[in-house]
Formats: sequence, structure tokens, C-alpha cells
Amino acid sequence: MASFAPNLAPAGEIITVPVASAGVTLTAGAANTYGAYAQLDDGTLVTADMRLVSVALRTPSAAQVGKVQIVYDEAGTPVPICEVDFEIATDAGGYLNIPVPTGMIIPSGETIGARVKTVAGGTTITASVGIQPTA
Repeated sequence: MASFAPNLAPAGEIITVPVASAGVTLTAGAANTYGAYAQLDDGTLVTADMRLVSVALRTPSAAQVGKVQIVYDEAGTPVPICEVDFEIATDAGGYLNIPVPTGMIIPSGETIGARVKTVAGGTTITASVGIQPTA
């Protein structure tokens, strides 16, 4: 029987981006359509190759079901590194932290961006990500 063996991340500090604890607001497009990319970090905190370890979502504008996509180089040609499903049943202080045990690598100096789509469309949610040095 196969067993789950997550990528082992080094014991380096997990950094939450953006720096502002409130995160960055993402706005969904029409129903089931991604909205525009929003920048989570301009590359300032990606001082070495980093592994994506988590995605945090909070303060939704309504109860929501959807997907959030994390990319690097959102200003140029976005490279998707993670897409996760989510459901938040309330807009009253809803919070969701999604671990990404086998997260992809964000190359040193790259920007980090995100976008969201929801079943209802047109809703907003605030996002941040946890990243950790690979070495």
C-alpha cells in the first residue's frame, strides 16, 4: 500500500506575505470566472527560493464556495503554483487556513500573486500565503 510522504521542508521560518496582517483583497469575476491577479509580494520577501506551505483566506464578503490560485510573476507571464478549493459558510469573521504539504517552489526574487473565482461571482475575500526557504 502506498503511503503519503510529504516533501520535507527545512526548519526555516515560515514567512506570511503580504506583510500587512490583513492580507490582500481578491475580487472574483463573474460566476465561476477568475478575477484579476492581485500582488501579495513584489519579490522583496522572496530573497531565496521559497516553498509555498499554506494559503490563508479571511473576511469574505459573503458565504462562498470557490477556488483560489497562487502564482509567481503575476505581472509578467503568471506561473501557477497552487490552486485550492475552499468553502466559507459565513461572512462574519470567516477564516480558513489551507496547508499545502507539497507546495511548489517560488524562485528567488519573483513576485507572488493570487486570484479567486467563486460560484456566485463578484464576491471578495482577503488572502495571504505562507512561504519558507527551501535551504
